[in-house]
Amino acid sequence: MFEEDVRLDAFSENYFLNQCIKLHIHVLKQMRWLILVTVLTLSLLFYQSVPINHLITWGVLAIAAEFLRASYVYNLESKNLCINTNAITKRFYVLALLSATTIAGCTLFLPHIPVYKQMLTALIVFSIPNLFVSAALFPVLLIYMLVFIPGVYIWINLYPQQSLAIILLTAMNCVFILAIFFDRDKQFRFSITMHLDRNRILADLELKNSEILKTIQKSEQ
Repeated sequence: MFEEDVRLDAFSENYFLNQCIKLHIHVLKQMRWLILVTVLTLSLLFYQSVPINHLITWGVLAIAAEFLRASYVYNLESKNLCINTNAITKRFYVLALLSATTIAGCTLFLPHIPVYKQMLTALIVFSIPNLFVSAALFPVLLIYMLVFIPGVYIWINLYPQQSLAIILLTAMNCVFILAIFFDRDKQFRFSITMHLDRNRILADLELKNSEILKTIQKSEQ
């Protein structure tokens, strides 16, 4: 009985991870267009103050990283995710790190743009991790939260008198993001557990019905 429970728990955990990957894939298929719009919007803020070659280099790298991830996602759709779940998640982490690093690169332009554009840039960049709260693998979410680090560091160097407020606001944002993520994770796990339990009950009922039918057929003979 214990061994059967262990197998069921292992199957449930693997099934849960598999569903998380599918949900993550669904989000990533749309994310490239959102990142494209984000890069174009930030470019409009930067182009008057940042050398055009630096701006083009950053934009191309950021868009290329996101489209590379999207191409990997589309290649996965025709494959059985259950076979290489661990390998798939590791590739997701690498691609997320690449994407987050290129996006965070725009914070290097903060010292060269006016104050109001700095505020708009910080607002846009700091909102990116929130996009992954509803449908992300936990390590991927943490990787995107690393986007905060260069932005906070540069902002503190620019405005040291605001250091405490910047750190507190960033910490509050991180706590808020993690709280939402874990609540989503809890609800998602509960729904999957209910789905698996329903399937087990239906399978048991079908088995018992088949046994009853066999018993009736034997008694009639």
